[in-house]
Amino acid sequence: RVRNNVIQYLGTYYVYLIYTYSTSQITSAAGSMDYNVFWAPNNPSGYDRWAYNGTKTTLSTFKSAVSAHNNNTWEYNPEFLSNYDLHTYSQNLNNSGTPLAHVTEDFDGDTRSATTPDIGCDEYTLHAIDAGAYSVSAPKEGCGLGSSENLTIGIRNYGTSTINAATN
Repeated sequence: RVRNNVIQYLGTYYVYLIYTYSTSQITSAAGSMDYNVFWAPNNPSGYDRWAYNGTKTTLSTFKSAVSAHNNNTWEYNPEFLSNYDLHTYSQNLNNSGTPLAHVTEDFDGDTRSATTPDIGCDEYTLHAIDAGAYSVSAPKEGCGLGSSENLTIGIRNYGTSTINAATN
């Protein structure tokens, strides 16, 4: 069974995230696959990440081909803290898994939710109010800001509640 996993490939070489040789292989194997997140943002242009029965396809087409399975499988950035630190505070992964009776702890030894576990190897709780910078777009170089330079950053709500600048 492949459930509640994140499969990420950050290389630049062509890769299939799922590849099967026949439709019957999909229906038998896919029955044990669901609630997974796949991410391969650097796949060369024009190459799909999914293949079945010898046909390259998209995740949407793959899910349609095995409509009874993989309905809760997605393709998006898991937002790991780094390439080596698999902790995340992704709203997409939080409480999005399916309970597995035999998986009671995450990779840190934290107790897994018995009803809504997180997808991936880490169980975590999002804060209600949690704003943070996710990018710096200006200045592009240098670290000596003068009094007339602007600093441009992107701010994101990493929390579960709407942030109201007047009250939060």
